[in-house]
Amino acid sequence: GREATVEAYHEVGQLYMETGSISRAVWALEIAQSRAPDNLDILIDLGKAYMGSNDLERAELAFSHAIAQWPAHPEPYRYLIEGMQGQGRNYGVLQLLEIDTKETENSYVTTLHTQLLPVTPSVSKLSGRFDKETEIELTTDEKDVTIYYTQMDGDSADDPKEKGIVY
Repeated sequence: GREATVEAYHEVGQLYMETGSISRAVWALEIAQSRAPDNLDILIDLGKAYMGSNDLERAELAFSHAIAQWPAHPEPYRYLIEGMQGQGRNYGVLQLLEIDTKETENSYVTTLHTQLLPVTPSVSKLSGRFDKETEIELTTDEKDVTIYYTQMDGDSADDPKEKGIVY
């Protein structure tokens, strides 16, 4: 008749995960998380359970909450990155990797960042002031990529990752 502890719900959730009963794992881990909302291990396990039930939106929320609470801990970044990659959200992954490389010293993240970062395109004329219309060509050896560019506007250029124009 006594109420179970946070640790008991967490442990039951882990056992359900191990036996493949994902919906029950989510149930137990949600109770544990509601009672200990900032517990890193519970948030990570809950995120993994959501991923197992294909509830990627809630998984992302759980991992994002863990990152907000423990920005230097690499594990929630790794799981969030894997989920985003599975959805083909590589730009979001790159943004997350940039944050992660500043917050953690994680070789997994460094390697993944290097692999996902696209090669900078070649530019036929890098810069300068032109008195007449000038054709500038952007090229890359990579297949099936979209090149974005920005135009210098006064003293500063917009970041192509945020305000780029498709070439």
